[in-house]
Amino acid sequence: MSNAKKFSPSDAGRQSVLLNLRSLVRLVGAMDSSRFLETDGCVCCDSGTGSAHENYALLAPGIDEGTARQAVHDALAFFAETDSPHVWPIFPGVPEDASRELDMAGARWEGTYYGMTAPTDAMKSPSPETQNEPYELSGPEEIRDWADAVWYGFDSGEPAPENFKRYARKLFCASGVRLYAVKQRENEESPPVISSTGLLCETCDSAGIYYISTRPEFRRRGLGMSVINFLVRLVLMDGYDKISLLATPSGRPMYLRCGFRETERVRMGVIGES
Repeated sequence: MSNAKKFSPSDAGRQSVLLNLRSLVRLVGAMDSSRFLETDGCVCCDSGTGSAHENYALLAPGIDEGTARQAVHDALAFFAETDSPHVWPIFPGVPEDASRELDMAGARWEGTYYGMTAPTDAMKSPSPETQNEPYELSGPEEIRDWADAVWYGFDSGEPAPENFKRYARKLFCASGVRLYAVKQRENEESPPVISSTGLLCETCDSAGIYYISTRPEFRRRGLGMSVINFLVRLVLMDGYDKISLLATPSGRPMYLRCGFRETERVRMGVIGES
């Protein structure tokens, strides 16, 4: 990708995390099954999945209190049209008035997520040929299995619902998004199945990874780290010098072991999903 814009060492890590997440929200919002709203200070997408963590209201840090309050009201009205659950990642620099408005709207605060970045040229990459080498999904026939692996990997205990599988098909077709997987056998007698997953989102400004998950029966085999290192290698080849992500508390230790560093702490609020 010869026209990729590289980050300079002076770029703040938090800018990378927010920039890529906002790009992904816009990409999802452009899907024909999605709804999208962009106002002064806020970007919203309703993916149509009915899952809060695929529907975002993303406020811009640094906006003034009056703009933040109006942006919250506009976003709440947007999601109320379809009664869609959604999440609010509150980055440092978002006015406290926004959190107070969300409290009054009944937001449930999940706790702290972690914005993280890593320099791609300083991270260890695996050999190009390993038993657990990830690969890019090249056709729609594996998307249902990929979606199921994501769902099991997030400890749902059940396969992905149909609306998430439709959403995964849309992601597969989206410009700037690529889906990756690792296949492995649970034992010598079982067939290979998609055991670990990842998504790479590259725009002209940033690169970020999402949906890093491993099915419970395949954990502690290094598969998640294999996916992460593989994606880092791709990002470096594509000309970026940083890669970003937003980590859950449970995922943070693995990312630290892979060479990522915390750039900020993000409060995650949820509305409309118990």
